[in-house]
Amino acid sequence: TAVRAILFDFDETLVPDTDNVIGALEQVIAPLLPGTHLNPRHVVQSLRNHADKLFHQSAHYAHLHMLGVSADEGLWADFAGDDSAIAAARQWVVQSYRPAVWEGLLEALERPADPDLAAQLSQAFYEERRNRGRTPYADTVPALDALAPRYAMALVTNGLSDLQRLKVSISGLGPRFGAIIVSGEVGFGKPEPQAFQAAMQALGVGPEAAIMVGDSLERDVLGARAAGIPVVWV
Repeated sequence: TAVRAILFDFDETLVPDTDNVIGALEQVIAPLLPGTHLNPRHVVQSLRNHADKLFHQSAHYAHLHMLGVSADEGLWADFAGDDSAIAAARQWVVQSYRPAVWEGLLEALERPADPDLAAQLSQAFYEERRNRGRTPYADTVPALDALAPRYAMALVTNGLSDLQRLKVSISGLGPRFGAIIVSGEVGFGKPEPQAFQAAMQALGVGPEAAIMVGDSLERDVLGARAAGIPVVWV
């Protein structure tokens, strides 16, 4: 075929993300549950629903959503950088969002309000989530190894620069790619065509010589198709 380059999404395509979030949350809340007869999965889902609601209600949501930043990531990203929009989001996350999420958990568990405990839980999740993500899906490395001799490869991932770079580093997959495009660095997230165009430019190919591989119907599949790139939907 004419295909010379393969663009890959990262989270949930090459490496689990949601399962790592759930696992980290379950571990952090475990000390709060003895004697409550509550299902940890239900408590975690309630916490994530609460976080998602707060995230959507924020004045920062539109910009963060465009970059592909999720409510889960808001609980452990550093929001590093001097960009004014990200700096404002960082202040909101630290001062309002995370305290509200963890204090809401204590309220849901009918425990007394305890800002110090909420802060400890927030920090514990921040650290535990960073300890996860080292293991890609079982077929990821064999697939990349099989493709590497024949194709140029790039990552096209949505999210904050510091967080996505950290995830890629933890996974150990970074050196396998000729380019790593992060929405927080280029200013456009999938499904915007600029994200895909940046990857193709970095690899020196046009849409006719590329294929996109990803799990998100909205961001990966429809976005790549709009940019003229065929798609493998995982």
